[in-house]
Parts: sequence; C-alpha cells; structure tokens
Amino acid sequence: MKKRIPDSSHTFPLSPAVPTQWKKSAHLRKVFAVLEQALARSEQGGMLLILDEDMIVSLALMGIEHLLHQNPHQHLLWLVKRHQKAVCLKAWEQAQAWGDGSPLRDRFTMTPLPQKASEAQVCIAAVTDIQLAVDITPRHPFFLTLDAVLCSEVLDHPGPALTHMLEIFCSLEKRVIGLGATILEDVDASLFPRIIDTKSQTT
Repeated sequence: MKKRIPDSSHTFPLSPAVPTQWKKSAHLRKVFAVLEQALARSEQGGMLLILDEDMIVSLALMGIEHLLHQNPHQHLLWLVKRHQKAVCLKAWEQAQAWGDGSPLRDRFTMTPLPQKASEAQVCIAAVTDIQLAVDITPRHPFFLTLDAVLCSEVLDHPGPALTHMLEIFCSLEKRVIGLGATILEDVDASLFPRIIDTKSQTT
C-alpha cells in the first residue's frame, strides 16, 4: 500500500506518542523546539543533542517524523541499544502522527532488518543487527542507501563497532544525529562537531 505523503506546511504540535508524564511538560516542548530548529539546518555531518534519558525515545520518534515530513523519500536509520530494541519497536508501533493522530506505522514504512533498509523509510536496528546482516564497508549499499541516522545507542562509552559505523556515515557525509544523556568523553570530536546541550538551553 502506498504511504500517504503528509502536508509539510505547518509546525507540529506535541506528539501523542510522547509518554504520559511528558505530555504536559513545557520542558519537552522546549527540547523539541531545539530539535526542530537543528533539523531544519541542511548541513550534513554529526550533531549531538544532550537531553534527559527519559526523553530519548520520544525525541527520536519526533525526529524521524519531522525528517520524513520534510522529505518522505528519505531512508532513515534509528540506531538503538540492543537490549532496548524491543522497547523501541513497540514505541514505533504505538506512536501517533502529530497532525491527525494516525499511527506512524500506517504513514511510514519500517523494517527491523538492516538488509531491507532500502525497501523502507525507517530501519530500526542495533549495532549487532547490522554486523550480522551487512559488510561494514563504506561502499556497501546499506550505508550508501541511508540518508540520515538517529543514534540513541550507547554514546558515553561507545565500542569500536559503533564508532566505526559512525565514522563511515560521517565519511559519506550523511546526517548523523546523536541523542544522549551525557556529554561524550570517548568519541572522536570529529564525529559530533556540533553539540547542543538542551538541558542548559531549556532550563
């Protein structure tokens, strides 16, 4: 079934997909405003948003819908923690579109399989999924197909596999958006040359 391309003429209200405890949060609204402003920029490369841990999944969903709202022909990767993949997949299934409250799963196509990333608008996968499914080289179709990456993986102390993947995306000039709760210490600054601390901006 062909996915409906949403109208892109307005700014979104607060997503119904946001956890109940955040629905009336002025802080969440401010954080999303920062995210929306950052995503409106056209430059490629890495950007890290520092935000509260409880908001990461909700903000990732907001970012995905915002990017696909701007250009529904993109292929996006939501890179998640392995032990949280089931939670993120459930969040996707339950998420609702900002405009009319329709399920995101009905509006955009999604796959949890990296080898199928070119066939869907969104791929939700962990580092281990990608390692098992594709060759980790810059010329592999998986890396070439994707237009942007939202990474909510472990960013405070990333392993070599995650670092290598991020390096590939950055070398291909893909947009990489990290969502984390702490400032990075063990990641090469070239991966995330732009850091936005929403905790300090929205207090």
